Amino acid sequence: MIALQSLIERAARLNGHSVATSYKGSETSWTDTQNRVGSLAAGLQGLGLSEGDRVGILSLNCANYYEALFAIPWAGFCVVPLNTRWAVPENEYAISDSGTRAVLFDDAFTPQVDELREKVAGLEHCIFIGEGNCPDWAIDLETLIKNNGPSAPSMRGGDDMAGIFYTGGTTGFPKGALLSHLGLINNADFYANRCGVTQDSTWVNIMPMFHTSGCGMVTLGCLNSACRMVLVSLFDANTILDLIEGLEADIILGVPTMVLALLEQQENFPRRTDCLKVVSCGGSNVAPDMVMRVRRAFGCKFSTLYGQTEYCPVITQHHLT
Repeated sequence: MIALQSLIERAARLNGHSVATSYKGSETSWTDTQNRVGSLAAGLQGLGLSEGDRVGILSLNCANYYEALFAIPWAGFCVVPLNTRWAVPENEYAISDSGTRAVLFDDAFTPQVDELREKVAGLEHCIFIGEGNCPDWAIDLETLIKNNGPSAPSMRGGDDMAGIFYTGGTTGFPKGALLSHLGLINNADFYANRCGVTQDSTWVNIMPMFHTSGCGMVTLGCLNSACRMVLVSLFDANTILDLIEGLEADIILGVPTMVLALLEQQENFPRRTDCLKVVSCGGSNVAPDMVMRVRRAFGCKFSTLYGQTEYCPVITQHHLT
């Protein structure tokens, strides 16, 4: 069966003792990831949610976000990644429009979720996945994992809806794009294969996981390949270059403004980045001059792409140049 949850099982089977995620210096293996995802899924099921129910995530990139992202389909639910750049009215709309019954959130969004739970009658459960103290009105992620053994993965997959991703697109007003397990997995697989990703790759994820770039292309690209993903909460060019050098990362995806920031730092304060094999870029116009600068500064190949959320999201991707 082609399903997000089955990819976690596959990665643990193929590369169990290798690193799945690296976050703030802490690394988690594929086997441990599978166990935590299965236990979190059991905890979510214990809340009384029904198959196909919507479960949102409002958090910066972190290891707990990764586990939640796959625990939700493992439990048979549909994930709704909420935009971390939105204020309360926008996320109130997304939660109400999608019928989201539970939200997982981190420290950065505790005040917003506290307000949202008062505004949205259908929002029944709030699960804290942050690093600080869990609010007294929320459920702690680690408690859910600790109190539950791994459940059997859901049989949902294929053309079943995996997630609802809200996008403004060309209309400006956000719409929920309903994306299937099959669409997300195939798109990420094609993209990662063209980038030459293998089990031995290390991919630094600087894209927000609420977006199909950070969630679909990078996260699922790593999962399809059972390779290590380095999670970054907030973009900082110096930090990213240090990670590339220190962890010998070989691939990164960013929008042009991110890539330009990395270029400027590398050209002025060079790091040892001969490990880097591919810089992938899209989201807005990619200037030919930037492509040449990347190749000179990093000595790597470049992949330009174009996509839309509704297409899971890659539509076109150049061969590596």
